[in-house]
Amino acid sequence: MGIESALDWKHNIGELKYNLGGNFSFVRNTILEMNEAYRPYESMKTTGHSMGQFFGYKSEGFFSDVADIDSHPEQRFSEVSPGDIKYVDHNKDGRVDEFDIQAIKGTAVPEIYYAFNLGMEYKGFGFSALFQGTANKSVLLNTQDIFVPLRDNGNISSFSASRWTEATKTTAKLPRLSTQENLNNYKNNDIWIVNGSFLKLRNAEFYYNLPEDIASKLKVGSCRFYIRGNNLLSFDSIGMMDPEYLGRGYPTLRSYLAGVKISF
Repeated sequence: MGIESALDWKHNIGELKYNLGGNFSFVRNTILEMNEAYRPYESMKTTGHSMGQFFGYKSEGFFSDVADIDSHPEQRFSEVSPGDIKYVDHNKDGRVDEFDIQAIKGTAVPEIYYAFNLGMEYKGFGFSALFQGTANKSVLLNTQDIFVPLRDNGNISSFSASRWTEATKTTAKLPRLSTQENLNNYKNNDIWIVNGSFLKLRNAEFYYNLPEDIASKLKVGSCRFYIRGNNLLSFDSIGMMDPEYLGRGYPTLRSYLAGVKISF
């Protein structure tokens, strides 16, 4: 199920020329039937959900102390300590294990794609810009050193400032940190899956076109001086990294160009 639309508008007001345009698409899908492996619980099945649906564990905060751990169903991923993630015993069997996996918030496939452009020109001076974005998309924060720090002697970033400590146990948004491997805290769960929607200013350009009489005297058909920028702004919920690329590697670059375009 989906819709798609596009609109472009151009108009002149005296010597002022301007244009506006955009496109929008919305697509929602549901897996009606597929040959998937046996799952002991309906909540573990991908059938009935969207493509790219995230599956994992639903959290209910962090263990506050040893008594909290002892009173909670046993979590069988690794030994837990205060500050570790507390998971919901979804199937109510008295323990938390691989059979408590369920659909959790969001899908990796965006449901909405959109873009819009604008431009204007007055007496040779002009401006144009292109914005693009996606919505109804989630991402998994699993980049080493940024979202999963200290493991294998990795670095730590400011992202971990909201981690659990004895002083922040009532306000913490992330589990405790440790240099030891922690199989409990880094399972796919609703803490690490966040809103991945974004709006980006892909490019913008300011320019000046020489008047035709001056261009003709220079023996050229037209001449444009311009300053252009690419990947200029991103409005998103991630902040630490490019929402389109959360892996470790060469980062997305912001670039600026200045030049002259001459046609004969």
